[in-house]
Amino acid sequence: MKITTYLASSAIIGILLIGGVFAQGSKSSDLQNVADKYIPNGMTAAHPAVAGKFGPASSNSAGNIVVLYKEANDGIRYKGLVLVPDANSGYKSFELPEPGSVWSMMEPKAIFFANADGDAEDELFIIDECYTGIGPTGAVPFYWTRVYDWNGMGFVPMDALSEKIGTLNAAAKVPNRVRQLLRSGKTSKTQMYRSMDFSAHNQMIDKAAKAGEDWVKRPTQVVARVIGNFSDMGSRTIVMDALPAENAGSVIVTVLDDDITDDSIRTEKHRFVLKANDQGVWKFESAGAAWRCWADRGSQVLSAANCL
Repeated sequence: MKITTYLASSAIIGILLIGGVFAQGSKSSDLQNVADKYIPNGMTAAHPAVAGKFGPASSNSAGNIVVLYKEANDGIRYKGLVLVPDANSGYKSFELPEPGSVWSMMEPKAIFFANADGDAEDELFIIDECYTGIGPTGAVPFYWTRVYDWNGMGFVPMDALSEKIGTLNAAAKVPNRVRQLLRSGKTSKTQMYRSMDFSAHNQMIDKAAKAGEDWVKRPTQVVARVIGNFSDMGSRTIVMDALPAENAGSVIVTVLDDDITDDSIRTEKHRFVLKANDQGVWKFESAGAAWRCWADRGSQVLSAANCL
């Protein structure tokens, strides 16, 4: 089946998007070499890897890397990752969840970055060429713009903004549409994860430290006291990351609970930032939570939106 392409090539798209609130990322064979290491076996790149300053660590001079991949044999939809540089000259990988609107085929045609919600960080934009349905003349392509925002714990689709951008068929029209929405105040930042009050936990840590208890000097055990035992869930994943050198002595502990035995909430994610004092006692500096609902109970991506 032949599919007519109405959108300009990636090189032309890059020219169209330079300036204004939009920024084109950089592409190189070195980037692709890095990206290839994170593409799963049996998959192939769906678009050349692109680097840009958006989302977490957006001030990093190298930028984050967008990796899109699909099945090597006739992949009709793609998946994505964002690689964020870490303190050890490596990368931490964040999945790009599938947006709310999907079709039979979604092929990425352009990757770029823009400030879509008025905060200090750019968001990630991907223009897809899509088709759905079969008829005597074959599928008729149309276009859809995915928008991803960093909510402090991961990337989430800004589906409402995608709906407002609509099926614009030329890259030059997307920046104009986003500018109009920003001026009209019709875009908003994805709700951040919900902050948790950790003052009582720090008081408990102070009391245990005075009593000479050893667990206060191990950040994973400190977090374990907060999240409780493994129960009422299908799986639990705990990841601990050291913060960059300028925040030496601090760690981020992320806890992901999935398949929770609850009528509303399916997945819950906690993110804790802890710092050790001069005595080696770990205390909370920030704490937050996000969750994903069961089907038909609310949001299918991690957010602070209430489940039904």
